[in-house]
This record gives sequence, C-alpha cells and structure tokens, in this order.
Amino acid sequence: MDQAALPEVQADSPIIDLKEVDWRLLVSRIERGQCTPFLGAGAAYPLLPLAGNLAEELANEFEYPLENRRDLSQVAQFLAVSTGDGIFPKQMVGNRLKGRHPDFQDPADPHVLVAELNLPIYVTTNYDDFLVQALEHYGKKPRVEICRWNEYVEESVPSVFDDPEYVPSNAEPLVFHLHGSLKYEGSMVVTEDDYIDFLLKMGKRSDLIPPAVQGAFSRHSLLFLGYSLADLNFRTLFRMLSGYLNKSSRVAHISVQLPSFPEQGTAHRDAALEYLNNYFKDMQVRVFWGDCRSFTLELRKKLVQAQVLDGGN
Repeated sequence: MDQAALPEVQADSPIIDLKEVDWRLLVSRIERGQCTPFLGAGAAYPLLPLAGNLAEELANEFEYPLENRRDLSQVAQFLAVSTGDGIFPKQMVGNRLKGRHPDFQDPADPHVLVAELNLPIYVTTNYDDFLVQALEHYGKKPRVEICRWNEYVEESVPSVFDDPEYVPSNAEPLVFHLHGSLKYEGSMVVTEDDYIDFLLKMGKRSDLIPPAVQGAFSRHSLLFLGYSLADLNFRTLFRMLSGYLNKSSRVAHISVQLPSFPEQGTAHRDAALEYLNNYFKDMQVRVFWGDCRSFTLELRKKLVQAQVLDGGN
C-alpha cells in the first residue's frame, strides 16, 4: 500500500498510525497471552459478504421501499415488520452465511492467524463459527458462549459456565459471541429493535458479559480485526467497552484495521480524520491504515520475526 496516499496523523493525535514500537508492544502482549482478539465482519470478507452488500441483496429481493438499502439493521427491521415475524430476517441473513469455511492454508485469513496463537479468550460480533473451526483445526477445544441478551438465549441456549470447573485456557479457549450465533438464530442481533434491546439490556446488566471476558477487557490489549472506526456499530461497541478499558491500570493498546478513504480526496480524508480524532480522544487508539488481510499478513511477519510463530502454515 502506498503510504504517501494515506491520511497524515499528527504526533499528538489519539488516533495514530501504527509505529514499530506499537507492533513490538502488540507482539509482546500476544506472546504473553495478554491480548484478546475482537473480530468483526471485515475479518470474514471476502468469504462472507459485508453487511452493506447483504442488506442490498435482501432489499432487492424483498422490494425494500426506502433509500437506506445498505443498512442491514433497517432492511432486516422492514422484513420483521412486513412479515410480522422477528425470526424471519435472522433466517434470511443466516441462509446467506451458512456452509462456508475458512481456508486454513491462507496466511492472510485473520481466523487462521489468531487460532495459531496461544490465547484463552476470543470475542466476535459475527454470527459465523469461523473462529471455532480455525481453533479446532489447530488442535484446540474451543468452548462457545453466547451473550444472554434476550429471553430466548437465557431459556434455550446452554452456557459453558454452567460447568463451574471451566476456566478459559490456551487448550480450551472461550469464543464469546457478543451478537449471537448462526447456530441459534434467536440469539442473533440483526434488526434495529434487536440492537436497541441489546443495548438497553447491556446498560442494565453487567453480568451479560461473563467475568472472564470482563477481566480480559480490562487487563488485556484488545486487537480489533475487521472493524471501521467510522462505522456506527463500532463506535457504539467501543463506547460500551470504554467502561472496562477505563478500569485498566494502564493505557490499553488497541489496534484497529480499516480501509483508508480511497475514493475520497484529501479534504474529505482530513475532515474524517479530524472527526474521528475528536470522537476517540483520550482513548489512545492505534490504527493500521489498511484492510484486514493486509494487517494480518504484516502481523504474521512480525510474529515470525519474533519467533512467536514458526513461519509454517
């Protein structure tokens, strides 16, 4: 990627380009098991469609009448209202995501990379089971926990923590699905109503995030893969997590991957960066200005150089 084409970042900006010292810190945290990967939709692209593309496909199929055809939550809300069935949009989304598998020979696949690491906890807002598949491929025995944000999950989905002996470990890592799983369609946070209900419930009940995951949020570096700083879902997510980050005794190192602004001119990039700097002030967000796969390849190279990975795949 042409670094000269990327937005310039001021030295005192809370959102800064990833420097060599940041890479070394990230590698060190991974080596010590003090890093928690946090995967979003971009981590599964292009194997799975991004939300905007999926929304547009559904909007075309079901004759969505409004202009915001690339907003999946709003298109899904339309399907729920027009059919009178809140599960229907979840099924339609699920049908388009099932039956796929990561390419375990692809060194740029984020699931493959993070599964090679000896980490005890993984978090995802994706519905797919790519993390579980990848961890199993590397000989781990992952356990899955789904955020218990609605009555369906509470009543119908078993919890790994029903086993009082279970503690997330390198051998039996925890995969925590914050927004639900394809395996249990009723657990998926898809429609606008789902997101509102989810956020209201999260605001009232801190126990919806298991203590082990809360501990990881407050003690570990969070490695966000497949999110965009400019995306409303990410900003909402980050606000939710900020309470845990603020409990940390040190500044958390957070690495976020997002595309730069390739279709826009310099003025647009500068304005967008200024806005993001203001929004994330005091959070000390470190940013890799590129796509998720490029970041994965670069991190893999750094881990091999540090002998955290042996270089094989």
